[in-house]
Amino acid sequence: KDNMNSGLSNDYLLRKPVAPASFSKNYGKGIIGAITLNLGSAYQNERVDLTKDFLDSVVRLYIKDKDVEVKGSDKILVNAVLVKGKKYIHLINMAGDHDNPHVRMYNQIPSLFNLSVSFKADKKPAQVIIQPENIKVNFLYSGNRVTFKLPELKIFSVVQID
Repeated sequence: KDNMNSGLSNDYLLRKPVAPASFSKNYGKGIIGAITLNLGSAYQNERVDLTKDFLDSVVRLYIKDKDVEVKGSDKILVNAVLVKGKKYIHLINMAGDHDNPHVRMYNQIPSLFNLSVSFKADKKPAQVIIQPENIKVNFLYSGNRVTFKLPELKIFSVVQID
């Protein structure tokens, strides 16, 4: 097997490191890299912010300016799509105990409040609309970025950029 950590637990790696947590190397016109820690089990079993923060810090080494950024909660899945020349940003509330194997009730997802959303834009949009509520939001356009406040994310919203 080519897996550097085959058979090694994260506890063992923390006590006696045998490899860097991540590495990268220039390759042709790009960069190739790897994260050598088993982030899956820590994310799934231990619910620690360290896993998400570590992954985010590695990504930020190579992507300095994210296309979309949401501040105010780390419990949001973000997906940006382009449909017929229009940009849409899907915001999905991932809060709650859906990742707990002992919980079988999914009707208690708490809303997330006071979120700051920003995204890249080559030009100032005519409007930014939150769907499906069809709410036009006030936004700031500066330095090829649009920023606005989302007062509440219940389950799912789509940001429509016109």
